[in-house]
This record gives sequence, C-alpha cells and structure tokens, in this order.
Amino acid sequence: MWKIAEDQLRLDKKQRELLDAYNDILKSKLKKDLNPAGTPERQKQISAFIVSESKRFHDTSKLGKFASVLKKGADCILKAEAVISAASQPCLPASVACAGVMLVLSLCVQADSQRDVLFKGLHEIPDVIYDLAGYEKLHWTDTQDLVFKTSMTDLCSHILEFLARAACHLQKHPITRTLKDMFNQGEWDTLLSAVEAAEARVRKHSAVNGWNSIRTIREAQEKGQLAQQNAILSKETAARSEKITAFLQKLNEHAWPGGASYEYSKARVQRAEEGTCKWFTNHDKFKAWESPDNPNSGSPLLLLTAYPGCGKSVLSKHLIDTVLPKPEDRAVCYFFFKDDFEHQKSATGALCTLLHQLLITSESKCRTSLADSALRRFEAMGKESFLGSVSSLWKTFTEAALHTDAGEVICILDALDECEPNDRNELIKAINEFYRTPQNQASCLLKLFLTTRPYGDIIQSQFSYAWGHKLPEIRLAGEEDDVANDIAEEIKIVVDKRIDRICDTFHLTKQKSNLMKTNLGAAPGRTYLWITLVFDDLLKKTSGISKEYIESFVKNPPKDVNDAYEKILNRSKTQGLGNQDLKKTRNILQMIIAARRPLTLGEMSIALLLPEYQPPYQDLADEMESKEGIWDTIRDCCGLLVIRVDDRLYLLHQTVREFLV
Repeated sequence: MWKIAEDQLRLDKKQRELLDAYNDILKSKLKKDLNPAGTPERQKQISAFIVSESKRFHDTSKLGKFASVLKKGADCILKAEAVISAASQPCLPASVACAGVMLVLSLCVQADSQRDVLFKGLHEIPDVIYDLAGYEKLHWTDTQDLVFKTSMTDLCSHILEFLARAACHLQKHPITRTLKDMFNQGEWDTLLSAVEAAEARVRKHSAVNGWNSIRTIREAQEKGQLAQQNAILSKETAARSEKITAFLQKLNEHAWPGGASYEYSKARVQRAEEGTCKWFTNHDKFKAWESPDNPNSGSPLLLLTAYPGCGKSVLSKHLIDTVLPKPEDRAVCYFFFKDDFEHQKSATGALCTLLHQLLITSESKCRTSLADSALRRFEAMGKESFLGSVSSLWKTFTEAALHTDAGEVICILDALDECEPNDRNELIKAINEFYRTPQNQASCLLKLFLTTRPYGDIIQSQFSYAWGHKLPEIRLAGEEDDVANDIAEEIKIVVDKRIDRICDTFHLTKQKSNLMKTNLGAAPGRTYLWITLVFDDLLKKTSGISKEYIESFVKNPPKDVNDAYEKILNRSKTQGLGNQDLKKTRNILQMIIAARRPLTLGEMSIALLLPEYQPPYQDLADEMESKEGIWDTIRDCCGLLVIRVDDRLYLLHQTVREFLV
C-alpha cells in the first residue's frame, strides 16, 4: 500500500525530487548506512530508530507549547510500528512512514521556527497511520474493493508528501528554495485538506463494513502493551540520564576543582562599556567569520592579537554575552585562560569545559546523540586516559561539534598565551591539524575564535607556520590604521564618560572638566585597562581627596599601566599607613599570587590572622572579620589591584602579576 503510494508520487518530477531530499534527510538521521531494502535487517534498523527517537518525548517540559501534540504523536507511531512489526511479513514502507513521522516530530523539537499548520497535521497524521496499519494488516489482502484501495493509497500519498515537505522545511534543505512554490502557506493548506478528505473516504468505507469495532478491540488490547512499553522506556531514560549526569560532573570536576566554575572565570572580566567593541563587530573579517548565512565567505578560525590591557578579554565576554548567542540553533562555548591558577592554564581543563558546555546545550534541546557518543569514548578509554589527553578531548569535542544534531558551534578561547606552554603547543597543533583538511576548513559548523598577545612563539612559530598568508588575524595593536582609528574613537567615548562621572562625583566645574579631557584625553598609549585604573581609582578614593589633588593628578597622569600600579601602591604611603599596614598589603598580594586556587574572603581573613597567633588557634574565630570587613581592609591596602567575584579574590589583570613578580 505505502509502496504503491510512493510510486504514484514519483511519477511527478517535482514530487520525485522532494522524496529524494526527504529520504536523504532520513538516512542522515539514521547515522549509518541503510541495510538492503526488503531485508529483516532493514526492518529492524527502522524499528530501532523509531524506538530510539521516541525517548526524547518522555520529558514534556522540554517540548514547548506543542508538547501534548508531540507526545501523543510519538505514542501513536510506537503503537503503529508495533502493529506493523507483529505481522508475519512486516511492511517496510509502512515502517519507513512511521520513521518519517518520528523524524518530523524530532525536527519540530529542534526547530527555531515552526508553522502551526505542521502541528495541525501532526495532530492527526499519527492516528491515521495507526489506523492504516490495522486496515492494511486486516483487510488489504482480502478486500477486492478497488475504490477502497485507491482511497487508502491516495491517503498514503498525501501523508508521504506532507512528511517530505515538513522534513525539508524544518531541516532548511536547499530543495525548499528550488521548489519554493510547494512551501507557501496556500500549498500547505491544500495538502492538509487533501489528507483530511482522503481520510474521510477511508473512514466512511470502514464504517460501512463494520471495521470500527475491530479498532476498538485492538486499542483495548494494545493499551496494556503501550503502558508496559512506556514503563520500560521511562526506566531506560532515567538510567541514561543518571549516567550522563555523572559523566558531565566528572568533566566539570576535572576542569574546575575546588568549587570554581567557568561562570566565575567570565564574571572576573569587566563588562564592555556601552557603545564599544563596534570596531570589532563591524570588521569585515569578523562579519565573514560569524555569518551563518554565508559559510564560504570566511575562515572558520579567527585570531585576535593584542598587547596587554587592550581589551581582549572584555571583547570576548561581550561576544559571548551579547553578540554571538542570537541565532537559536547556535551553541557558544568558551574558556578564559589565566595563568594565576593551575586549572585555568590547562588545555585539558579548557577542553573539558568546552565539551561540558556543548553537551549541556545539546541535552537541553533533547539532542542526546552527542552525549551518548562522548560517554561511549569515555567508558572505553577510562577516566584517567580520557580526561588527561588533549588529543582525545579535542577529538571528542570536534566530533560532537560536527554531529548533524549539534547545529552551529562557536568556540572562544581567550588569552591563549596564558595557557601552560606544553599544553598550548599541543592544543595549537590539534587546531592546525583539524583545520588543515579542506573539508573542515570549508565547514561552517565549528567556528573558533582565539585571542592572544602577539608573541612570536605563538603567532610566527605555530600559526603563521601552518597557515602562511591565509592566517585570518585581526591585530589590535595599531598596525592597521582603520582599526586604530576606530579604537581611538571608542576610547575617546569611554574617557569622556568617565570624566563626566568624575565631575559629577566631585561637583567640578565645566572648566575643570575641559581640563581633564584635555590632559587625560591626550595621554599617549591609552588602553582600556589604563582607563579603568586611572578613573576607577579616582572614583573609589573619594574620601580625603580634594579638587586640588584631582587637578594635580590630571596634569600628571600615569604614563602606562605599570606606572598606574605604582601610584596605586604608593598611595598607601601618602595616606599615612604605617609599616604594619604596608606589611599587610604585601602579605595579601603574596598570598593571592601564591594560591593554587582563588582564596575566599573568609580564608583571607584567617590567613591574615595566623602570624599573630600560636597553635592551636582557638581564639581565631573570635577575631575573624566579617566578609565586608575583610574586603574593606583589602581595598584600603591594595586598591584596584585586587577584585572580588562571588566572595573569591583575584588580581585585576594578568599585568598585575607581571608587575608584582
């Protein structure tokens, strides 16, 4: 019956092209080559796909506003497939039709845009296929009524066409542009009306022959079977969920020991000022790299090089939070390298983080194949071998990112120069080898954005050596005049905003405001970090600072970030702090630098008290300062050099460590 229906459709050239596209999508979702047609193995393969896909519809909380339609449709198809498979000679084309419905249901869950007409059809078609499975099994061979057989094959033809159109539309297959007339609203409505009319003719014939009672009996028998099947599937789903959760936890614990997280690492970075970063997001190289609509316009790898304090990490955070997440079918993964703690300068930690982020995203969209594949490799290799290998983690991450269910994946690795050298060399080698293949170089599925200082052992020795003149690099160091001019304009915007804030705080006159803009605005070598140090330091130290002091400061601003750090530390002397306070400043900075992980405010409070007490330290608890108290002490001693993120202590910037050590 279904084979006759498909043959009828293929008599028309457009319908034939549509069915070919639909079959290609179905084959890609099976994730393996189809066994030969007409064999029991092909039947088992299709049935296994239907059962596997049905699992994603158990948790209706992840299915959106059409959850009831999707869940009901999946259940009906499971019942229909059970009827088909139970036959002495199962009808493979009928099973393929069931697989097609399950495919469209799955694509609806993943789609970023959906048509109500699709759900109107999916509300009815699974029930119709279920009935057709019963009619074919019970009456197709026996009946000689050609009108009835014609009605059934017409109904099958309309259903196949609906499924083919729906799959191509949801998958955004190129055929939707070639045969665009088929996909307008009017054609959808016409097709759905044809399905309903053919269904009515079949139901009328079945009523005349008293076949409806057979359906009632069959449904009662299968109700218990379906409940049992659902119970088994629920148990399997729960077991899988437990294993995946444990796997994701191992990835996270390896990358972030001691309770830290990649969210904290991003939170350390300042937000971009409003109106900035446009020099980069408007850059032709970034537009070509980021565009999802024109995959051949640029390289999937983009490298940003800049000197310290120029805003690389701020830009990365801005891209992650504001610019890149806009397309819904896009996963954004990131890692901020920092060489102040072991786990933040590890390549394996970075890759565990990227894999964790990607799998969390895919699981939230019911795309279970990515995590299942990664878990299989983890179990095969063992925990130590898997988590300790850059090459294994990179291979696992890239295979997941290139999976047909992954969608577009964008990966940001910030401050690559702060990665441990041996790890960094191995990671860059893996990146170069991955993008060296023409297929991956032309692919838009996995895009990589890297930032680094322009060190020769990274750029010339590794990237330029592998890429030559094709290295897609944007330099933020003034070498490109158009970029330098754009950045200078953005820095002027930030400087003017900070000066206005200073003037409002100290109630300075227009004349003094102009004086500040003239002196600070013209300072050479300004970077975003320099601006932060100069202006935030002034704003934080409002107590005891006169207008005369501000005027003196403005006339002699710090020459660079190191000069700014020197002035911040020297201020403790000018404000009359004694030797004990200078010693406390030194102790705070030394402990933050030496710590293997970020210290909490409570830990710092205890650490500062230890030199004053002898074991067993019973009195320490009474002397400990509150969180706010110890934070006030740290700010008084260290100024802007130390920042607080979720009650953990960090140096403001990598250049602080370089200045102090």
